[in-house]
Amino acid sequence: MSRVRSPSPAPSNSKRLIEIGCTLNFFISIPTQPDSILKKSFAALADKNYLLLWVSSLSSMTSFFMYVVIQSIVAFQLTGQNSSVGLVMIGQGLAMTFLGPIGGTYADRLSKKRISVITQTIMTYVFLANGTLLLLDRLELWHLIVNSFVLGVASSFMMPARQGWVVEIVSDELRGNAIALSQVALNATRIWAPAIGGLMISSAFFGAAGAYYAMAGFNVLGILIMFVLPNTTTAGQKRDESVLAGVKSGISYLRSEPRLGWMMVFFFLMIMVGMSSVTALPGLLENELSASAEEFGVLQAVTAVGGLFASLVVAGYAASKSALNIYSFGAGLMGIAIVATGLSPSYAMVIIPVLLTGVGMGMFQTLNSAIIAIDCDPRYFGRVTALIGMSFAAFMLIGWPVGYLADLAGERIAFVVMGGLVLVGVVALTAIISKTPAPTRLSAQTETPAD
Repeated sequence: MSRVRSPSPAPSNSKRLIEIGCTLNFFISIPTQPDSILKKSFAALADKNYLLLWVSSLSSMTSFFMYVVIQSIVAFQLTGQNSSVGLVMIGQGLAMTFLGPIGGTYADRLSKKRISVITQTIMTYVFLANGTLLLLDRLELWHLIVNSFVLGVASSFMMPARQGWVVEIVSDELRGNAIALSQVALNATRIWAPAIGGLMISSAFFGAAGAYYAMAGFNVLGILIMFVLPNTTTAGQKRDESVLAGVKSGISYLRSEPRLGWMMVFFFLMIMVGMSSVTALPGLLENELSASAEEFGVLQAVTAVGGLFASLVVAGYAASKSALNIYSFGAGLMGIAIVATGLSPSYAMVIIPVLLTGVGMGMFQTLNSAIIAIDCDPRYFGRVTALIGMSFAAFMLIGWPVGYLADLAGERIAFVVMGGLVLVGVVALTAIISKTPAPTRLSAQTETPAD
């Protein structure tokens, strides 16, 4: 049954000042109430089915983030060019760009369990194929690009199905926290997955081929856990509605919810522009900081540590009045940290802004995704999630231009430019969202843990 929504007026200046004061109080009060924060942050894990799905996600995302690190290192080592890393990303990005809306439409009408199992099986094939080609010394750049495209096809259907599955498994009251905890799982795997991949690729016994086989193993474990989970009731569009009509109705829904639409634009900016700076990181290490490109995995883990810490702290604030201010602060922090990364004089010093980049992204991504889940009508959630997933496709597509900029003007310039663009976008979009009426949200009725 759909929810009745009434738009709330844009906040006044005095109300904005009060909200900012609450946000500052949030940061000041963190050390004094860890038990309350942790209890609030992990509330959704009390649901047994969600816990199993969360563990499955941990395993599957471990394989995915190992893949992100390993493919970047392998692509750079095959050619010695930053643009090659971007070209590999383009394969996955193209698939997600064209198939993302379709994947979301099917996620709103079909079994999310079935879609998840099938797509992760396809991903397992990609990992095994790359590992076998590398083991036989037959792997070339075009293999990475083609298999990246196949992975993108699978991701276009898997991402909205998995997120939609979360929404259908938990109660409405836990929806925001469950989505936030999914972000916690994502950030946790970004810590150990690069570490595992880095150790394996530097090992004479395993190497990159062994790392690809390990990815397949983690993915299979995630699939096995999903088999014990129940099918859920789909609340999406009618089955007799065409795919094209389903896509169109999803876009029309977003147009009817302006704040939801602007928040998605904000998400696109942070993922497409902010995260794309990582394309130039292997080159920055080798060409500017006198380090090995293989240290890329270490820095990715550092970023994830910051992201995990931030997402754990803010997960309990997904339905709070301070959520919008906290996630805007995180976005600004990320932009500043990206600029500082490009200006860092040494490998030891670059660790600090890389860590802060993770903190900022963790705050922003956790709360942005959770607020969207709370605000969004469940009937359209698969399609909305698919459009969110297209931001990652855009990130992969823009990877090549960023890599080309780094090759042409230098890695430092690339980082400063991308960080500057993020900061400009943060200022503009924060102003727009603060003045845009929002639908009735659970956050309007929920106090922060500090309260």
